[in-house]
Amino acid sequence: MPRPTDLRAVLLLFFLSGATGLLYQVVWVRHFVHVFGATVLAVSTVLAAFMGGLALGGLAGGRLVARTRNPLRLYGLLEIGLAAYAGFVPVLLHWIHPLYGSFYSGMEGSFWGLSALRFVVSVILLLPPTFLMGATLPLLTGHAERASVGQDPGWVKRRVAWLYAINTFGAVAGTFSASFFLLPGLGLTRTLWLGVAINVGVGLVALVVSRGAAGSVPGDAAAEEPGDDPAVTADTLPASPLPAAAVLTTAGVLGFSALALEVLWTRTLSL
Repeated sequence: MPRPTDLRAVLLLFFLSGATGLLYQVVWVRHFVHVFGATVLAVSTVLAAFMGGLALGGLAGGRLVARTRNPLRLYGLLEIGLAAYAGFVPVLLHWIHPLYGSFYSGMEGSFWGLSALRFVVSVILLLPPTFLMGATLPLLTGHAERASVGQDPGWVKRRVAWLYAINTFGAVAGTFSASFFLLPGLGLTRTLWLGVAINVGVGLVALVVSRGAAGSVPGDAAAEEPGDDPAVTADTLPASPLPAAAVLTTAGVLGFSALALEVLWTRTLSL
């Protein structure tokens, strides 16, 4: 069983990870305002790439957990990879921006055509770092579950809930500090590099802490799942009150509504 110090370190790392994720989002929106020339289009583009990358990364991260012996170590590597790419995004934008002029003349000044092109290119640029962000929660969840073998299932669920809550609180802190303190005080470039430095630090500390983490073999961990217990059958499991399709559809509609409202509120507050 991991030491309490290690558990607190993991929570702190995920808090900082959430903070840098939203710090990057604020910085990227500022960069994309120069690309699109409009805040609402920039926010919409960054949000689309951000949430799309998180979704794809979460899906991939869930599969990686079952194949890695040490999810915490892989988490550290992803944080370092995220830092490397995030620092390179402004350079990529600088290289691509001159191309928009030639496309603009080719599209005969079509606003929607050029906006669609900018949207597609921008999403492609932002998918890699947001994909890495999305994979971090499943990896740390897998680490928490493996570190809690033998514990009460309710206690394990509370730990996973704490991970999500801590990461969300970090996101709030990152958004607030970047918007009201870091960007006015440090500027766009230094704020970005501060986030990169924090990500590198998070990754390195995670690698150090992972050395003492219990690296159970995925096959062994799977053997301990309740579903493999001969005493647990489909007849003994509690019936789900809602079909899985209904739950997933509801979650998708709620996510769509939440992000649509965010864009709407951004436009309203900018008036």
